[in-house]
Amino acid sequence: MATAIETRPASDIEEDIRELIRSYDPLKQARPFLDFEVKDGKVTLIGHVRSMQARRVFVDNVPDIPGVKKIDDKKLYDDETLRLDLGKVMPRGVRVRVNYGMVTISGQLPKGSSADDIVEAVKGVPGVRADKVMSEL
Repeated sequence: MATAIETRPASDIEEDIRELIRSYDPLKQARPFLDFEVKDGKVTLIGHVRSMQARRVFVDNVPDIPGVKKIDDKKLYDDETLRLDLGKVMPRGVRVRVNYGMVTISGQLPKGSSADDIVEAVKGVPGVRADKVMSEL
């Protein structure tokens, strides 16, 4: 005899995710920059945390919540990885600061470089909040 698979209401899963966020200080601090969607047991994590460790805690613990069948973390970013990705598009002498996906560019503009071109390159990096890029070049 086959048994029906019980599904859990999305609102209950959402509350457990909020409790997970409240239970770990780095996630709690990132709360204004985090979002998630729950539909039919699939959880999509969205937003920014400060560290790879905070991201890992979030991604590793959500699947343990009863009712979660699948997790999509492609839209969840951490500032440490983002800073390293930005380093790949930065010319020598230009620095970046990242704070929950907001980027500040500073330093010495290399000869022959355009501040506008650097800003556009930064905006093109996945995870950068394009509306929150500031240049101090």
